[in-house]
Amino acid sequence: MTDASEEEAQQIEKLYEFGERLNEAKDKYQNVKDYEGIIDASKTSLKAKQLAAQLIPRFFKFFPNLSSRALNAHFDLIEEEDLAVRVQAIRGLPLFCKDTKEYISKIVDILGQLLTADEIVERDAVHKALMSVLRQDVKDCLVNVESLTALFKHVWNIEESSQDDTIRDKVLCFIRDKVFPLKAELLRPQDEMERHITDLIKKSLGDVTGAEFGMFIDFLKSLSIFGEKASPERLTELIGIIEGQADLDAQFEVSDADHIDRLISCLFIALPFFVRSASGSKFLNYLNKHIIPVFDKLPEERKLDLLKGLAEISPYTTPQDSRQVLPSVVQLLKKYMPRRKTGEETNFTYVECLLFSFHHLAHKAPNATNSLCGYKIVTGQPSDRLGEDFSENYKDFTERLNSVEDLTWATIKKLTQGMAEHNKAMAAAKSDEAKDKIKTQKLNTSTGLHTCNNILAMTKPLHSKTPAFIGGKSVYLSWKEAIKPSAPSSATATGVKRTAPGNGSNNLTTKKGRGAGGMQNQLVNRAFEAQRLRLCKPTSVHQIPDSVPHETQCPNSKSISNNIPEHPPNLKRAAVLVCIFQGNNGDLRVILTKRSSTLSSHSGEVALPGGKRDETDADDVATALREAKEEIGLDPSLVDVVAVLNPIFTKHRMIVVPVVGILSDAKSFEPSPCADEVEAIFDAPLEMFLKDENRRAEEKEWGGEKFLLHYFDYEAENAKYLIWALTAGVLIRVASVVYERPPDFLELRPKFWDMAITGDISIQ
Repeated sequence: MTDASEEEAQQIEKLYEFGERLNEAKDKYQNVKDYEGIIDASKTSLKAKQLAAQLIPRFFKFFPNLSSRALNAHFDLIEEEDLAVRVQAIRGLPLFCKDTKEYISKIVDILGQLLTADEIVERDAVHKALMSVLRQDVKDCLVNVESLTALFKHVWNIEESSQDDTIRDKVLCFIRDKVFPLKAELLRPQDEMERHITDLIKKSLGDVTGAEFGMFIDFLKSLSIFGEKASPERLTELIGIIEGQADLDAQFEVSDADHIDRLISCLFIALPFFVRSASGSKFLNYLNKHIIPVFDKLPEERKLDLLKGLAEISPYTTPQDSRQVLPSVVQLLKKYMPRRKTGEETNFTYVECLLFSFHHLAHKAPNATNSLCGYKIVTGQPSDRLGEDFSENYKDFTERLNSVEDLTWATIKKLTQGMAEHNKAMAAAKSDEAKDKIKTQKLNTSTGLHTCNNILAMTKPLHSKTPAFIGGKSVYLSWKEAIKPSAPSSATATGVKRTAPGNGSNNLTTKKGRGAGGMQNQLVNRAFEAQRLRLCKPTSVHQIPDSVPHETQCPNSKSISNNIPEHPPNLKRAAVLVCIFQGNNGDLRVILTKRSSTLSSHSGEVALPGGKRDETDADDVATALREAKEEIGLDPSLVDVVAVLNPIFTKHRMIVVPVVGILSDAKSFEPSPCADEVEAIFDAPLEMFLKDENRRAEEKEWGGEKFLLHYFDYEAENAKYLIWALTAGVLIRVASVVYERPPDFLELRPKFWDMAITGDISIQ
């Protein structure tokens, strides 16, 4: 054995002796020499340093007079070149504050700096040590406050150095990945600690990136104090934080690109809270005062984002704010809806945004449009200004509407032709790369059609001198992401062959492998609930008569509230059942019938189960369920009704109410067609009614209004079916709600279908 090895062995032996005596001593504070020997050993050999790194923190609390020496010696071990020594020293750090709480801040501060360690094993030790400190006494509010405060100080106490920036970034990552996910465990007691961490986050927002701010807001809204049951005061506080980050109290400089980016980002971050009734007045007024007046000078790439933000905030404005902002929106709308063709390319998305904003703002302050657009809306208030002549404004505005409609129709024609070409190209494409490229082109074309459809839907009612604004109805903005229900991974039962996809699959007769469809049912329910939230807004008395229905969502068949009103007795009334279930491949499907060829009306046509209202029926739901039982043998107890859609008025002066239901347990349904009424029962994929495949359209005109009738060709069980007219229209509507996206083609519904909604059912 060499002299060095022998010396190291002696040092180790002495350290063990010191440790054993301290372990056995009842009054450890009397063994000062032993603890001093341990501290001194931290300056010797590597193995001695490793052992000292374990012993120094273990007995630290018994020798307060040696605390400075002990901490300095231990911190030196943390800076050792040898990785094993450093890791051992890091592991011992939590012991320094286990029983001596006054050192929590110092230890957390050291560990925060050590998060920049390069070695994975060392960084892992730091993470575990920090979590150990944070978890030491979670019931002690003061301890939790001190440890979290020390950690967050690395976020807000930044000197001008790259090293400090690195520490800050590492601490933020640790907070995001380790602290935030364990909020339920670490933030105790809950109320006090949620309040404290909110204050820490507020203090950290002085200099954050957009991603960091988004991370903090996502965390705050996950806290119970800002959750779904949060008080208005808490929502106001949260909006105040976002407003502060957006610098809404600062003057706006067009050249300040950073301010523009922060404003847009914060506006979209705030949107979910406006939906929850938080006030967006400060944002809206800032846009009105500072942004819209200099809109032309803004960077092109930010203009659209700002208009989208304006559109999305507009449904949640107050009447007072709406009245203030409407003049600016109308002025901007006129800029992008010229009276005559100017040779400049029309930005249809700009027009869509501004029309959507206009409709929702006007819905809140309708009579403000009298002077702006020459309308004649009566609310009984002096602000109606009905004694003044604004006919030139009306002429100007409607000419602009006509102009943009002409441009939109021309664009629709081009897009429709383009979609047909894309479909042909897709059929001929060989490589995946070519198919992906065509898919992107089809998606862009579909979005363009969606935008154009929205523009036509929003300009159409504005020609009237007393227009009905869309504040209480649904328009799917073209840029909103469509949510497609995904098929569960276990769509087919184990050991059962999967039915080949395609037109030939009849899921009602091939029941093996079909699950209960719980996830799909939730998606359908969620879609109709989202639709209900968009539709059920307060409605001005002058816009919609008392008899106007809103589409309603019903959580289950036991809590149905069928609020579709009765119409005049000279009108016949019927209801149809749109019964949706989950198919073999996890897709959503709808039950259809082929009517008997012996019937006097609509013989041999495809229809939804349903029929005329019977005097014994309690409501439209009862009608739809009764008719489905009579026609196809569907037990009403198997159907969960989730929605009653707006009624449709037919040319035959009949009111037809679509009732949407879920067939969760399709295996329990044994189709039993009524021979006198039904020739065949089949099912079709619901999503097909959004696709421009196996579809054609025919332009019709009624009452001076053009519309399209859609025809869908479908084949099942070697039988060919044609789904068209009202049945196709209802299914397009239902599919649009469920899949939360518009069809890939121009829909252009007959205007008379909606007469039951507007109350105008006197037209012959």
